[in-house]
Amino acid sequence: MKTSRLILSIAIFLSGVCWLVFELVWSRYLTLIFGASVFAVTSVLACFMLGMALGSWLLGRLADRLGSEKLLIWLNLGIGIYGLLSPWIFAAIANLNIVIFSHASADLFLKNSLRFLLSFIVLIAPTFAMGGAFPFMVKLLTRKIEGVGQETSTVYWVNTIGGALGAFITGFALIRFFGLNTTTMLAALVNLAVAGLLFVFLRTPKAKETSFVVEKSKEKRKAPTQASSTSTSPTRMRTLILVIFGVSGFTSLAYEVFFTRVLTLFFRDSIYDFAIVLTTFLTGLALGSFVSGKLLEKTQRPLSILAMAEGLVGLSAILSLWLIGQLPYIAGYLQSMPTLYSQYGSAYWTVVTVIKFGYAFGALLLPTSLLGMTFPLVNRLWVNEMTHLGKDVGLLNGINTLGSMLGALLAGFLFIALFGTQNSIILTALLNIGLGVILMIASDTPRKYALVAGAVLTAVLMLFLVPPWDKLRMSTLILDPNQPLEESLSLLYYHEDAYGIISVADVIPLQTKVLTTNRLYSQNTSVMSGLEDHRRLGHIPLLLHPNPREVLVIGLGAGITLRGVSEVPGLESIDCVEISEGVKKAAQYFAVENNDILENPKIHYIIEDGRNFISTSPRAYDVIIADIFFPMSSGSSALFSSEHFKASRAHLKPGGLMVQWLPAHQLSMDEIKIITRTFQSVFPHTSIWYGMIGSSTPVIGLAGSEQKLEIDLTTLETRYKNTTFAANLKDTNLDDPVILMSNFIMEGNALHKLTEGQPVNTDDHPIIEFTNPLIYENFATRGTDNLLRFNDLTEDVLPYLKPGQTVDLAAIHARLENIKLEIRNILLNQ
Repeated sequence: MKTSRLILSIAIFLSGVCWLVFELVWSRYLTLIFGASVFAVTSVLACFMLGMALGSWLLGRLADRLGSEKLLIWLNLGIGIYGLLSPWIFAAIANLNIVIFSHASADLFLKNSLRFLLSFIVLIAPTFAMGGAFPFMVKLLTRKIEGVGQETSTVYWVNTIGGALGAFITGFALIRFFGLNTTTMLAALVNLAVAGLLFVFLRTPKAKETSFVVEKSKEKRKAPTQASSTSTSPTRMRTLILVIFGVSGFTSLAYEVFFTRVLTLFFRDSIYDFAIVLTTFLTGLALGSFVSGKLLEKTQRPLSILAMAEGLVGLSAILSLWLIGQLPYIAGYLQSMPTLYSQYGSAYWTVVTVIKFGYAFGALLLPTSLLGMTFPLVNRLWVNEMTHLGKDVGLLNGINTLGSMLGALLAGFLFIALFGTQNSIILTALLNIGLGVILMIASDTPRKYALVAGAVLTAVLMLFLVPPWDKLRMSTLILDPNQPLEESLSLLYYHEDAYGIISVADVIPLQTKVLTTNRLYSQNTSVMSGLEDHRRLGHIPLLLHPNPREVLVIGLGAGITLRGVSEVPGLESIDCVEISEGVKKAAQYFAVENNDILENPKIHYIIEDGRNFISTSPRAYDVIIADIFFPMSSGSSALFSSEHFKASRAHLKPGGLMVQWLPAHQLSMDEIKIITRTFQSVFPHTSIWYGMIGSSTPVIGLAGSEQKLEIDLTTLETRYKNTTFAANLKDTNLDDPVILMSNFIMEGNALHKLTEGQPVNTDDHPIIEFTNPLIYENFATRGTDNLLRFNDLTEDVLPYLKPGQTVDLAAIHARLENIKLEIRNILLNQ
C-alpha cells in the first residue's frame, strides 16, 4: 500500500511540475506570436483554463467506469507527445498568424476573435487532458467516501507544490540555461515518465484490488457532511456549494492578477519577479490544501470551516493592503542592486531574491493558504457517492477552473481599469466575506449570527482603517518616498489598466515633467535642446536615409521622438505603434514639448503590440525607428530578438533603414555587444551612433540596412537649406552635416571585431531578459562608462563618405576630432 501510494504521489507531483512548465512556455510561445497586448495575453490564459475546465468536467465521468484508470496513462502520454511536438506546432501557428493577419481586416474585434480562436485550437487538446487527469488522480487515491476530502487534499497539494517548483525553475533556470524549446522537450520527457510511473502503479496488487472493489461497488453511501444537518434542503445546499465554489475560483485568480501586478511593480518587473510571485501564490494554495486535509481528519463541521475560510480570505486580503502600503518605502532598497552588492558582495542576488520571497510570502501566504483550504472542504461536502466520485470531482474542479478563468479575465480587463488595484482588492475581499457569511448562515454552527456580525464589524473596521492608495508614491520613483513629495511633485495624470500604472508628475523645483510607466521607467522629456533632446532620436535616423517618405515609429512615450520625426520635411506618412492607450493619453500632458503631436493629421496611431504589428502588417517603410525599450522588463527580449529584427527587415523598402535605440545606462557593455551581434546577424551592414549624450538618458543606436553605410554630404546640405528644419536641428545639436557625422561610432570590421564571439539573442534563448536584472552597477555610472568606451572605440567616418564629392577632408577630420574630444570631456565631467 505505501509503495503504490508513493509511486502515485510522485506521479502527481511531477505532473504539477510539468503542467506549470508547459503553461509558462506555451503562453510565452503564443505571446511571441500574437503579441503582448492585453487581449492576446488574457486570451491565452483564458483558453488554457477553459480547456482544463472542459477536460475536468467531461473526462471526470469516465473515471467512474471499469478500467478507466488506464485512460490516465493515455492522457499523460498525450500531453507528453504534444509537448514534444509543440515547438513545431507553434512554429506553424506563427506562420499561419502572419498569413491570416497580413491579409485580414485591421478591425480590432476581428483580430482579437481570430487570436482567441487560434489560441483555443492550439491549446484545447493538452489542456483538456490536464484538466481531465485531476479526477482520475483523486479516484485512484480514494478508498472510501468518507476520505474523499483528505484524498482531494493530497492530490491538490502535491500537484500544486509541484506546480510551484515548476514555476520557480522555469522562471529562474530552465529557459535561461536551456532555452524555450529544450525546456519544452524536458517537460515533455518528464510527462512521459509520469505515464510510466502510472503504468507501474496500476500493476501493483493493491492498486488493482482497490480499483476493482470501487468500480464493482453498487452501494451508495452518504458522506457524513454537515450539510445534511442544516435547515437547507440537500439539493439546494449542493447547488449553493457549487455556485460558491465557482465564485471562490473567480476570486482566487483575481487575487493572483492584482497581487502579481502590485508586487512586480515594486520589485523590478523582471521575469524573476513574476516567478517569485507565482511560486509564492502556488505554495500558499498547496499549504492551505495540506492543512485542510489534516483538519478534515478531525472535524465534523466542514461547512463551518469552509465559511470561516472564505471570510478570512477576504479579511486577510484587506490586511495585506497595509503591507502593500509600505512598498514605496522599501522598494528603493529592493531595486537598488548597487547598495545590495556593496553590502553582500557576490551573494547580493541571492539576498535580494530571499528578501523578495519573504515580502511576497508576507503579503500572500495567509490569503492563498485559506483559498487552498476550500477545495478539499468542498469535495467533502459535495461528493457523497463512491460510484459518482470521478464525475463529481471533475464537475467541482471544472466549475472552479471556469470561475478562475473569468476572474483572470475580468480582473485584468475591467476591475483594475474601472476601480484601481486597491479598490479591486477590496471589492474581491468583500465578495469572499459575503461568501463566508452566506455559508455560515446556511450552517448549523452554534452562535452563527454572532460570528457573522463579528466578521462584518471587523471588515468595516478594517476598511475604515486601511491606508488610502497614495497615487503619487505608488506611481513614481523620482524622489525618496520618505520626503514630503507633495511639496516637490504635482501629479498631473494617473492611469491604471491591465498594462500597469502610468503617471505624469510635475517636478516643481526643476520645472520639468516626468512620464513614468510601471513606476520604474521614467522619461524626463522636458529637455528640449542640445544633446539630451529626444527629438534627436527622430532626426538622426531620417537624416541617414537619402529620401524617407514612409516611416514607422515603435513606441510613443511622451511623443518627443515622434515630434522629431514629424519635423523632417518631405514625409508622406508616419505610423506610430504604442501598446498602451494610457501612454497615449499621458502624451497629451506634453503637448507643448511634443508640439501637439497627437493632433498631427500626418500621423496614424495604432494601439497594438509593436512586434505583432510588424510581423503581420502588409505595409513596408523607408525607415523603422524602434524607440527606447526597457531591457529589464519581463518579455522585453522579444523586442531585441533576431526574429523581431528579421520581421522588421522584411518590412523595409529597398534601401530602407532600421534604427534600434538602446538605453546605454540600463545595459552592460556585454549586453550591448549581444544585442548588436543579434542586429548584425539580420542586417549585413550595421553601424553604431550616439543618440543622446547626457547623464539622465545616454542613448546609442544601431542602424541597419542592406547596403553599406554611405553619407552623401551634398544631399544633406540640400536638406539643411530648409530653414525651419535647420532651426530644429540646431536645437538638437545637429547644426550641420559634419556635426551629424560626429555622432558616428563604428561600422564594418571594427564592429565585427567588437561583437566577435557574442551569442545571438533569440526567442528561444532570450538572454537579455535574464541577464539584465542581475546588473548591479549604478545606472548613471554605467551609462557614462559605456559611452566613454565607445568614445575610445570611435573610428574614422570619412571612409563612409559617398565617392566623388568635393569636400575638404582635412578640415572635416579636424572638426570631427575636436568634437570627439568635446564629447569625452562632457562624459568625464558628468
